[in-house]
This record gives sequence, structure tokens and C-alpha cells, in this order.
Amino acid sequence: MRHITSTRNIFHEYGNGDKTILFIHGFIFDSTLWQRQIPALAEDYKIIVPDLRGFGGSTDCDGMITMESYVDDLFEILKEQMIVKPVLAGLSMGGYAALRMAERSPEKFSGLVLFDTRAAADSDEAKLKRAAGVRILKHGGLNTYAATLMEAVFSAGFKEREPDEFQSFIDRASGINPKGAIGALLAMMGRTSTISFLESATLPVLALCGEFDTLTPPTEMLQMMSNVKNGEFHIVPDAGHAAPYENFSECNKVLTNFLRNLPF
Repeated sequence: MRHITSTRNIFHEYGNGDKTILFIHGFIFDSTLWQRQIPALAEDYKIIVPDLRGFGGSTDCDGMITMESYVDDLFEILKEQMIVKPVLAGLSMGGYAALRMAERSPEKFSGLVLFDTRAAADSDEAKLKRAAGVRILKHGGLNTYAATLMEAVFSAGFKEREPDEFQSFIDRASGINPKGAIGALLAMMGRTSTISFLESATLPVLALCGEFDTLTPPTEMLQMMSNVKNGEFHIVPDAGHAAPYENFSECNKVLTNFLRNLPF
């Protein structure tokens, strides 16, 4: 493993394969979200796992972020590391960033993997919820906010099976820079829809959704994928919104099968 610093981001590199996967974490996670994918993939692929601006080791954040800021940072990493035709994989907010990267330059990628995410822009109701979150964070409520959000993210089964892991996610989320969380909420609130891109794209697309995901439910993701030309959709049993962590064995099996068939 190598820890590398780009202009704005800390990122981690695993494996020595000539085919690359860029994993993009969700809100309010960091790169550790993907630690259960690395052992299954590092022998055959190079894996790039960044901390988005304001999360994990990427502490350079003033709270004023757009989705384009994240996307610019990620393109910068690919350029600096001279990475050609990677697969993009993102969860939730990371899926928003992956979709927008692919929309901006589809010819630069070999495939797209979407975990527990959506292509639609925020509804008015969702925007108001994010605005309420900004207010809470500005008034010092990060600990309560993080605990409440993680309670909704993870399935009941995961919390029962792995209480220490669940608590560790709460602890890490409670320790981030509040400006990073505020910036992320603003970025998600202001992002554009990528529905038309996704439905017209020729890139191979794999979508996975936790069976018990209440934030981006399977019915919603199934609808999102219904008109995708070159896509496949899988429901991950016994998992919530953090499916690749909660049921990593099932996710890794589906993911490796998808990657084997890609024209890198």
C-alpha cells in the first residue's frame, strides 16, 4: 500500500495490476469504507482509494464545495498518476461523483459501478433535509448528526452482527472536519441530474443496492437502471446503504464477475 498526496487529496494505492479501479466513498465516510474490497481485488488490479476533500486525510477544505470540485480533484489524481481507462466505483455521494465524471468524459473510463446511489438530482424535500443538516453542523451538532445518520445507513443485521465496526464508523464520522461535511451537503444539494447520461451511455454499468437500504431503496435503483443500455442490477441480501461493507462477500463476487468481462 502507498499513501500519496495529490494537490488537494490524500489517496491510497493498492495492488500492482495494469487495470485500475477508482473507488469513491460516500457521505460521511472516508476511504476506509472500501477496505473489504481490497483483499479480493489487489492481486489482479491497481486500486486507487481517495479521501474526498474534507474527509479522512484530505483536510484542505473551507466548506465551499460543489460536486464539480470533487470531480475536478478526482480527474487530477488520474492525470497525476497517468491512469488510463479505469473503472469508476462509487457509493452514494461517491456514486454521484462517479456518474458526473463519466458524464464529463465517458471515453476515459472502462466501466461504471454504482453502489446504493441515484442519478436524479435532489428533490425539494431532499434539499430541505440537507439544509437542516447544514444548520445542525454549523451549531456544533456533528456528533449527534453522525450517530443519527449512521443509524440510518447500516442495516439492523449489521449493527447486531458487528457492533464494534458500527461504532467505529460513528466515531470516524464524529471526528471529521465539520466544514467537510457542510461542503459535502452543499455539493449534493447543488448537483445536476445524470439520468439522461446514464440512459444514453454505452459504458458497461453495474449497480448494486442493499436489500434493506432505506436511503436509496432497491425499487428506486431498479427504476434508475431500467433504461440503461449496457447495465445490470443486483440486490445485495442482508445489507443496508453501505452494502459493500455490510455484505462484502456477495458484493465482491458480483464485482469480480463484472470486472472480468470488461474491455479494459
